[in-house]
Amino acid sequence: MAVRSATGRPRRPALRAAAVAAAVAVAGPGAAVTACGSHPHYSGVAPKKWGQTVCEAWNAWQQDTASRLAAFRTKTATLTLAADQRDQLVGLFDALGQTSAQMVTTVRDAGHPAVKEGPAAEDAYVSTLAAFQTTYSDAKTRAAGLPLDDNAKYTQDVQAISAMLDSALKQITARISQIGRTYRDPKLTSALGQPACRSLSLPAATTTTTTPGP
Repeated sequence: MAVRSATGRPRRPALRAAAVAAAVAVAGPGAAVTACGSHPHYSGVAPKKWGQTVCEAWNAWQQDTASRLAAFRTKTATLTLAADQRDQLVGLFDALGQTSAQMVTTVRDAGHPAVKEGPAAEDAYVSTLAAFQTTYSDAKTRAAGLPLDDNAKYTQDVQAISAMLDSALKQITARISQIGRTYRDPKLTSALGQPACRSLSLPAATTTTTTPGP
């Protein structure tokens, strides 16, 4: 039976926002991002320039995601109404989907690096990064459907969203790493030494559960 506030709106113990937020891993491409130098026999963007654009897009995405997660934790720290918590989750996933789309657009617009199989490498990165947007869109849809009249089901469904995010983000970052192993052009690999790439790292998408407060 749902706990209700004085106004009759469903109330539940405070949702520990860190449970979902932790699963929304701030992912980085790690060894997957590659670029540097130019090759006279291949058309496209100078690899170093391409790599810098891609890395800067990743950095901007990481910073924006971290900022939104911090704001989400702050806003949900004291919320007890299920409807308010649900609204915050929907808003978070909507925003993360939009910033992911912006990142993908930047990477796509950067063109392909002037190396062997440059177009294939670019396509692989773009299609894989687009999976972040799809994942957050799925999470948004699930969050919008959280029940407000059943505390147990609400908590169960939030746990399911957290687990889905954890699994999906791990799969995406594994695919990014695989791209780096597939396209091992030395000019791409050397781009990891660029300043724009040095702050990037593979994520630790931690599986968590949502535990009601006391």
